[in-house]
Amino acid sequence: MKKGFTLIELLTVIVILGIIAAITVPTIVDLIRGSREDACAEQKSAIEAAAQRWHTETNGEGKLIDGVGTVIVSDLQEAGYLDASKTYQNPIDDSDITGKEVTISKDGSKYSYNLDLNCEIKGS
Repeated sequence: MKKGFTLIELLTVIVILGIIAAITVPTIVDLIRGSREDACAEQKSAIEAAAQRWHTETNGEGKLIDGVGTVIVSDLQEAGYLDASKTYQNPIDDSDITGKEVTISKDGSKYSYNLDLNCEIKGS
């Protein structure tokens, strides 16, 4: 009596594994995409909050006209509003963002802070 698996049994296992992979791989890819987008949004928010603290505490250090203008991420690091030992990168494409500007604008008496950072993965 020979021991082993028949070709049909092996093919059945391969088909089942293929079905499981077809179901789980897209879910895992979506989870990774979502976590990168979330990390990007959190980092963007933290940098904008640092710009707001810098603006509030220093009144723009003469770099802004009527409180409106820009501040560079590396300036926020040098001033101690962001971690100076960290290299800030976009989690989406790993590009360096320390040279990016945070735009400070005024609408009436309210200021807004915006780092132009795309936190959406193409194709999502």
